[in-house]
Amino acid sequence: MKKLLLIALIPLYSAVSHAATITAIATSGDWTSNSTWDLNRIPLDNDVIVIPAGKTVNITTVLNYNTIYISIDGVLKFTGGKITMSTSSTVYVYAGGRIKGSGSASEQFRIGGTIWNGTNADIIGPEMADGSTGTFVPFTTLPVKFSAFTITRISNDVLLQWSTSQEINAGSYEVDRSSDGSGWKAIASVKAIGTTNAVSNYSYTDKNNTAAIIYYRIKQVDDNGQFTYTPVKSVKNESNNDVTIASVQNKILLHFPQQVKGAIMIRVVAMSGQVMEQQTVNGAKGQIILNTRCKGNYIVSVTNGQEISVAGHVIL
Repeated sequence: MKKLLLIALIPLYSAVSHAATITAIATSGDWTSNSTWDLNRIPLDNDVIVIPAGKTVNITTVLNYNTIYISIDGVLKFTGGKITMSTSSTVYVYAGGRIKGSGSASEQFRIGGTIWNGTNADIIGPEMADGSTGTFVPFTTLPVKFSAFTITRISNDVLLQWSTSQEINAGSYEVDRSSDGSGWKAIASVKAIGTTNAVSNYSYTDKNNTAAIIYYRIKQVDDNGQFTYTPVKSVKNESNNDVTIASVQNKILLHFPQQVKGAIMIRVVAMSGQVMEQQTVNGAKGQIILNTRCKGNYIVSVTNGQEISVAGHVIL
């Protein structure tokens, strides 16, 4: 069994190196430490970065990003560092969340330009900032928590799938498409379930789109007209077997960017190397959500014995 675990861990970095939802798991961890995050890597461009209540993430160095989405229910603490991101980024500090510094002007939060530094008062939620606000401004907490958003090319069609872990009086989801990541067009509207604390799954198929690269985002609109966007995702018209692995509410989330012919073997492996669960999925495509009885830290391995052999760390 130890040999199996070693084999599963070899491709770990390739499995989780793509944009995803990444969540802080350390009670107090450094942004640049892999152990701070559930995906065992630091955040990358286009990630949805979640700091849950009760968790503190410390910024101690200079960080530079293009587009990221940060959701703060816990604490983002600056101790001499700064973070810079493009104007397409968005930061939400929810009720109970906080951004704090240690009193130095070199501690900076930048979206394009500086919108906060360590000499300013703490940012206490609900506050948000993006490229249009120029500073942190109050907002009404939106009633939806996204847990996943994936896009998959299937022949000439593009399958969009998204999941929420909570909805309160949610109204609808607008599917937006772009050819350049800048100019957007609404192509569909999907009615929301409304109010639930369970994981809810949605999908839409954009048919007969063969562009070399296409960009998508989901706009969530609540019953009061308030809205927010998911991070932007793109898909290319080329072969792609990269599989991503994540977890939410004791469920395993897998994303297959293209349909896989034949059978896929999925194993849940304990840190000791023992295989706790395994199952076979035929014709895997898009987002697949699997129930599991396991709880704690595990490695999930995915293989078809040929071109696909990946693994990722999850917390269930």
